[in-house]
Amino acid sequence: MYYFYLQKNRVMFILTLLIAGCTVAPMQEMSDARQAMQAARYVKANSITPPTWAKAKQQLTQAEQNLEAGEFKQARQAAILAKKQALNAYHVAIAIQRAKKLWQKLSLITNNMGQTLLEKAQFAALEGKVDKAISLAEEAYRQAKELNEK
Repeated sequence: MYYFYLQKNRVMFILTLLIAGCTVAPMQEMSDARQAMQAARYVKANSITPPTWAKAKQQLTQAEQNLEAGEFKQARQAAILAKKQALNAYHVAIAIQRAKKLWQKLSLITNNMGQTLLEKAQFAALEGKVDKAISLAEEAYRQAKELNEK
């Protein structure tokens, strides 16, 4: 009889832990999303890639609303998406700024040749095409670096 009572308590304890684990507020995810937004804002991603920035901001707002409503699962998902979008915006901004800085340096030497890639990268960023913007910016940077080394 004692063994049955002990087993029953053990099962109840495990179930309680599982249920409690599902209702924990996503504080780390919210913090990560806010930090990613701050990093993206610092590199002026909001002006370089407005669509991606807007998605990140929208997801963070949704996460905050879900958190206030006690919808922790939805808040966690929205916070994770906000972080992803903010990091996308950050990476696009960094890639474009890095290529732009080198091309500005080279414009004193060359006749602005090759800046078409950089312009295409900036346009892709404005359209929210993250992968294309990064790829074009990296190629523009590579070409500028080759010119700089000559």
